[in-house]
Amino acid sequence: MTRSRPHHSNDNPFVEQKNGDIVRRSAFNYRYDTETELALLNELWPLVNLRKNLFLPTKKAIGYWLTRTGKHVRDYDAPRTPADWVKDTGIMLPPERAAMEKLYRSVDLAALTRRIVDIQDQLIRLAAAKTHSQSTRVA
Repeated sequence: MTRSRPHHSNDNPFVEQKNGDIVRRSAFNYRYDTETELALLNELWPLVNLRKNLFLPTKKAIGYWLTRTGKHVRDYDAPRTPADWVKDTGIMLPPERAAMEKLYRSVDLAALTRRIVDIQDQLIRLAAAKTHSQSTRVA
């Protein structure tokens, strides 16, 4: 969840930049316009989100302080996963907390990462095939 206002696209540029980076690292900068690619992307996003939310820690800025020269320096807390952030808020009910713990224990990070890489390889092959077929038409 981000804080933003309508018609202000750069309200929260840090979050927008971070989310865009995750998309580019996961699906690259290719154009996907076939049904096969759509099916692969629809399979990829839940896996990427699961890995990002359960296993990839992030830092959050908790304040600023000034150096002797007057420079503003950010102060960060310890890195934690988004799932840990939610658990620490205290707003989760016990059944939700138990479901999250069960999900965490049931996910094999190595298998999840292998599946993500496999889907990415398929997407790269499909994009390369389209690029190759277009370059042979032009020549």
